[in-house]
Amino acid sequence: MNKSFVLIDSYAHIYRGFYALPPLNNSAGQPTNAIFAFAKILLLLDRDYPAEYGAAVFDKGKSAHRIKIEPSYKATRPPMPDELLSQIPYVKKITEAFGWALSESEGYEADDIIAAICAKFADARIRIASHDKDLAQLVKENVSLLIPDKKRGGFDVLDENAVFAKFAVRPEQIVDYLALVGDSSDNIPGVEGVGPKTAAKLIRKFSSIDRILAELNSVEREKIRNAISLSRERLAKNRELIKLIIDIPVVNGAEENSFLRKKPNYPALEAICEELELRSIAAEIRKNTSCRQEKMEVSENKPYTPDLF
Repeated sequence: MNKSFVLIDSYAHIYRGFYALPPLNNSAGQPTNAIFAFAKILLLLDRDYPAEYGAAVFDKGKSAHRIKIEPSYKATRPPMPDELLSQIPYVKKITEAFGWALSESEGYEADDIIAAICAKFADARIRIASHDKDLAQLVKENVSLLIPDKKRGGFDVLDENAVFAKFAVRPEQIVDYLALVGDSSDNIPGVEGVGPKTAAKLIRKFSSIDRILAELNSVEREKIRNAISLSRERLAKNRELIKLIIDIPVVNGAEENSFLRKKPNYPALEAICEELELRSIAAEIRKNTSCRQEKMEVSENKPYTPDLF
């Protein structure tokens, strides 16, 4: 495990910042709250979890695979607000200026691209910056999640033990657990009457949905037993919707160096911050740029190891 990756589930942080912060605008009226929040995430990641390799991963269009399985997948989600939509180009611009590669592919969700990268670099140490519970299925010895911590302003690490502590099932059981519970945000209905506690109890007892269905008479509560029996097709569909895809051409054909972190473009960062009037971000970058220049020089032919703080 000589390579270290950080993968950012970009829209998870973009939406979180947009709705968590009050409206912010520069003097020209350009909204900036999501840009500000995302820039803070980039600074925190470089401070606490520097890595030679990484990418900011974005959804691009609807998931063709999942829409084929279930046309109503994510159908209840409202469109992106205009105030947020106008910030996305700036988010991407500032992310690239920080030295991150952008990864997206038409018809694929960010979660799938992240899963594909984890599969491609299976022996690397990978940290995924996201609070999306679907990504917990990827956690194993060398893969962990970085969950934003509102109180401390940093991240909590979700490793295998932490996944079990949070969901009461193991990472490899997350798909079956979520298939039972469902996900209202993705318009995936679960089994009627089965909440998180019941689902976890069933998975711990039977280990999988297949075993539950094979030993249905051993399910103690009649109401739950009947609900599961009537949900066989739904459960099969849910598992396909929740299971992440790893066969993605844009990842499979990518060279390792395409995920190599680059030295930040400090003049570009300053220009973006000046245009958007992100003065506190600019001050933080200036302060740490001067410190960094005293510490090391980065050759264009060597990987960039973040050391902003």
